[in-house]
Amino acid sequence: MLVRKIEKADLPQLAVLYEQLMDAPTDLALLEENFSALQSEGRSVVLGAFEGDTLIGTVYVIICRDLVETCRPFAVVENVVVDEHFRGRGAGRALMQAAEEAAKEFGCTYMMLVSGEKRTTAHKLYASAGYDVPVRGFKKYLEE
Repeated sequence: MLVRKIEKADLPQLAVLYEQLMDAPTDLALLEENFSALQSEGRSVVLGAFEGDTLIGTVYVIICRDLVETCRPFAVVENVVVDEHFRGRGAGRALMQAAEEAAKEFGCTYMMLVSGEKRTTAHKLYASAGYDVPVRGFKKYLEE
């Protein structure tokens, strides 16, 4: 297994993984447009775990500027998913480690994530990766 940055050619496979995560279709054209914008901004990274040419998992790391203490950035981890046919083989752990390394390269002081309450298997992965500071996350979807 190899973990590397996602490239434009990987986006069709990424869309399939996101459909597993969200149980809804992903608009490939919008994914490509947003991916290009993210690359030009340079404040985030999308990583993928690959078995050969097959994308089996992904993590999205967003770097946020901070205004407190030393004003060092922090990272938000989003869209973590491993293909249901490849779970339990270490891809999730490898992705979380690569996400941490990316955050360190940006000089981040900490990383945070939120996860759906019912994703108990994912919670075990996050706990094993060191995400154990007791916090309570909140999320609100904004409708148009």
